[in-house]
Amino acid sequence: MDLADFHITDSILAIPHENNIVPLIIPGGCSGLLQPLDTTVNSKPFKEYLREETETYHDEHATIEDIGRWTISEKRIMTPHVVSCTWKAFCQQKQSLIVKAFRDVGVMLPIDGSQDGDIKIKGFTTSEIDIGN
Repeated sequence: MDLADFHITDSILAIPHENNIVPLIIPGGCSGLLQPLDTTVNSKPFKEYLREETETYHDEHATIEDIGRWTISEKRIMTPHVVSCTWKAFCQQKQSLIVKAFRDVGVMLPIDGSQDGDIKIKGFTTSEIDIGN
């Protein structure tokens, strides 16, 4: 979880605790290091796919004038359906982008260090990235 005000309220932090989960709070400025999908996928490309899938769902399930009157239940059905379809299409068509996000932060590189020079982290030059043993 990041440091968004709504993430660090007592009521929100109690939920993982009640389920024996230790939440990890990610400090500001670390998304590029710890959340590679947040910096590549959860940006313009994914949102474009999401917009297209949402429009398709609306076209298939309602007329334009009906959309404003959808119930909470109808929206609860639509949301996971649209996100699921979006993620499936995105993974099929943008797999290289997802792989690149993990390679850039070193998650998918060989552990022998032979490709550590391929690490690219936003805000850091290659010479500033020091990989230890």
